[in-house]
This record gives sequence, structure tokens and C-alpha cells, in this order.
Amino acid sequence: MPSITGVPYVGNPAIDVQEHFNLKYDISKLYGKHAFKMGYDLLRLRRNNYTITNDAGTFTLATTAWISSMLRDANRTLELTDEAIVISTKYSFEVARSWAISSQGWALARNGDEKGIGRLREGLAATQATGAALNNTYTLALLAESYLRYGRIDEGLDAVAEAQRLAETQGERFWTAELSRLKGELLLGRDSPPIEEAEQCFQKALTIARSQHAFMLELRAATGMAKLLKALNRVEDARRLLGSVRARFNERADCGDLHDAQTVLDQLRT
Repeated sequence: MPSITGVPYVGNPAIDVQEHFNLKYDISKLYGKHAFKMGYDLLRLRRNNYTITNDAGTFTLATTAWISSMLRDANRTLELTDEAIVISTKYSFEVARSWAISSQGWALARNGDEKGIGRLREGLAATQATGAALNNTYTLALLAESYLRYGRIDEGLDAVAEAQRLAETQGERFWTAELSRLKGELLLGRDSPPIEEAEQCFQKALTIARSQHAFMLELRAATGMAKLLKALNRVEDARRLLGSVRARFNERADCGDLHDAQTVLDQLRT
């Protein structure tokens, strides 16, 4: 199983942090176990000879960009993917290059450039062309999220359905909670949204995230469910659910998901 190991902690370059991120099972727990324990700097990969001259280093760089996309840091993802694409193209590391292109496309779309969706699709197609199966469910989730951002609901639902099919046939289930959440959000984006089905999607996402101890995915699902409950005038239920999940995180932690959750929670308290 691929892992990130020996990433230098930027606060003290002499420290070699031997952290191993199991890509299928542990990354969704980053908020609770890693990112806030050592800070975002742990996820920054310093350029060195190891990174530039071999495929393991380039894979690590592309994977660090992937993690930044999980943490919804579009600007840092762009920084990392720009470097990863240059290096992987130079040394013909096709899987790392395709992963980086996908992450770059997501970041562009998140920053307001709808053309990023095309770039994301390019990276996904390139990954599939190599025969690599790892990570395709996650990439399809990024695609679905991007479609949602631009109101392309049917395309987003198709991307979720494909990712869910792959999760079942290939056993890559580490992102299934997020797929259920995205389906719920996409259903709510329809002209006549099926409210009950969307609520079931959020509940399924919560159940899966809890069973996997996937803290950040539980937070995302709770935020989506709370917004729906608020719209249904079930404010107390929404406040209780989101408040209990948000309380597990460090008050000083800084990331997009926590900002979103806190914004909704503040609205529920007014």
C-alpha cells in the first residue's frame, strides 16, 4: 500500500517525521490524527534531489497535492500540482502526472475556472489509460463536486454513480461516505428536489463515516444534513447534530470544512 513517509516538518527541517498515511483508510482521518497535530506544514513537501530524480519522490509530491485537495486548499494544491506535472512529465512518470492533472483541474474549478472540469476529466482519463485503479473513486468525487459547483446536476450524479460502481467492484470504499453526501447535495440541486431521498443520502453518509471513524467526512455530512434540517424548520435537530460533531475538533483548527460547519452552526444559533 503506498504511503507518505519521511516528510520534513517545515518548522524544524532537522526533524524527519515518520508519518505513514494509508491511502485507502487513514487519509479521511487527517483532521483528527495528522493535519491539526503537526499543522499544514507537515503536508508541504520540500523540493530536493530525491523528489526530482525518482518516481517515488514524484509520487509523494502528487499525493501531497491530493491530500491538499482533500483538505480543500485549492491554492496549495495548485502550487504542488504545477511542480508535480513538470517533474513527472520530464521523467515520464505517467500515474503521478495524471493524478496531479486531476488535482489541478479540481483546484482550478474550485477557484472559479469552470474549464478546470475539463482538466480534471483529462487527468482521470489519463489515469485510466495507464491501467491504474487506485484513487479513481476519489477523482470522480472531485468531478462530482465540481459539477455541483457549476450547477451541472445530471453530470454530477453520473459521476457519483460511476464512483459508487467502482467502489463496489474494486473494493475502494474509503470515500463512500463523501459519495453519499455529494449525491444528497446534487439531488437538492434539482429543480424539484427529492427531499426524502436527499436526507437518506446524508444519513447514509453519516453512518458510513462513523463506521470508518472518518472524522472529516462525518463533519461534511453533518454540515449538509444540518442545512437541510434548517430548511425543513428542524432547527434544534440541526443544531444538536452539527454541534456534537463540530465539538470534536480543535477550536483553533483552520480549514475550509470547519469554516463551513462553523458558519452553519452560527446561523443555527441566531
